[in-house]
Amino acid sequence: MKKRIIYIFTTIVILMFSIVAFAEDTTTSSNLFSCDSNIAVNKDVDGDVYTFGNSISIGNIIGGDIISAGRDINIQSSEVKGNIRTASQTVNIDVGRTKNITVAGESINIGDKTNANAIYLAASDISFKGETNDFYASAQTIVIDGTVNGNLNVDCENITFTENAVVKGNIKVKSSNEPNLNSKMSMSDIDYEKITTNNEEEGIFTKSNIVDFLISLVAAIITGLILYVLLNKSLFGFDRKLSKSYKYLLIGLAVLIIMPILSLLLIISVICVPVGIIILILYGIIIYLCPVILGIILGQLILSKQNPILQVLLGILIIKVLLLIPYISFIIWFLSVLFILGLITMKLYSYICKK
Repeated sequence: MKKRIIYIFTTIVILMFSIVAFAEDTTTSSNLFSCDSNIAVNKDVDGDVYTFGNSISIGNIIGGDIISAGRDINIQSSEVKGNIRTASQTVNIDVGRTKNITVAGESINIGDKTNANAIYLAASDISFKGETNDFYASAQTIVIDGTVNGNLNVDCENITFTENAVVKGNIKVKSSNEPNLNSKMSMSDIDYEKITTNNEEEGIFTKSNIVDFLISLVAAIITGLILYVLLNKSLFGFDRKLSKSYKYLLIGLAVLIIMPILSLLLIISVICVPVGIIILILYGIIIYLCPVILGIILGQLILSKQNPILQVLLGILIIKVLLLIPYISFIIWFLSVLFILGLITMKLYSYICKK
């Protein structure tokens, strides 16, 4: 869960750094798209709202969905007829009526006026004071101070049910500490699973983690062999002196920033929606494959005169092991994304120039 939140925050930071260059506020087919440092939606919107910025405030009736990413997001509305999906450092939501709420962030506060169909949260700290049919969350600290008419399912370190907390359905808690309960609840009301809190280094070598690693390794090797066969001549003819590595990283950073924004601009243009969606899907696939591609290149550098299969096996094995190391894993993943995006961009540029 922590790794996923780190990846989300990386995307948010990238958007925040690039937001000034792409500042725009447009309305297309009743939808609102706003991309700026500080955003305040001061009018009712019939369709969807897309906001990307540093500080975002939405306080009106929204006829569709809200899609937002930024540093601070505040949504206080009497009604959002669609879903609310946000990623931010701090998120405050107090909405009279809405469908589903999906939020990833550091600190999430769901106000007492909120009435949702279902709530899905991932954060460090979560405070819930509203009302929902179902509640699902993963966090370090969770405070339930509202009403859940259906089921509650959480994964956390600490959870507190205040005197105002009401859960009418099943309660399932995975936590390293027993829940702090109010006077109306008892442990017999909760399906509680205690999670051992061994440090991450000890947890790496559990049976389930080893099985997951082996499955992931086999899948990565098979994918790597397929990529090697298909793209050997076009992609893996690589400068072994690494003289252009810094250029690949810089170009990769630019591509990482620009491509999602370009895709969103194409999507909201209506006419180019298919193109924007295709670019976004390809972008996601390439990022997913970056560690595998880097492993193939690493194997070629180490075993330059050996069998290609051995190159693929060794390179991917090294990368997969590095990705197991806490904290270092994110650095390796991020550098692999920058490097491979830059490499692919340079290869495409060279190919176009030759044509």
